[in-house]
Amino acid sequence: AEGMLASIDGATAFVSVNGAELRCRIADTDCAPRIGEPCEVAIRRIFPQLYAQERAGLENQWPGTVISKTFLGDIVEYIVEYPGGELHIQSTSINDLSKGDRVFVHVPQENAVLIGARPAAGATQQGEAHG
Repeated sequence: AEGMLASIDGATAFVSVNGAELRCRIADTDCAPRIGEPCEVAIRRIFPQLYAQERAGLENQWPGTVISKTFLGDIVEYIVEYPGGELHIQSTSINDLSKGDRVFVHVPQENAVLIGARPAAGATQQGEAHG
């Protein structure tokens, strides 16, 4: 997920992703962007959880809508639209969720990792050919 670093409290970063606040852990403090800079957060597709109703006391929880459900053998992939955009989620559990269902998405803080600053548009990586 791409967002803007809002603040840091110890080993926890608070990132704004299209207005949705995402709490995440910091992978490498030496590579963390400065407050107000664009950044990237890594969330593996297997970690977000979907619930039919809001769960009390959970951080990183937002309302959403299932916009796609695809069976991929042993897993089901959902695309959920939430305040931060679209989130791709893979689940091994078969549930009754269908396209159009309202859900609550939960991303455990320990499974959302700030991986560093997002390169500015047009920036090149070191060693990249210029043409």
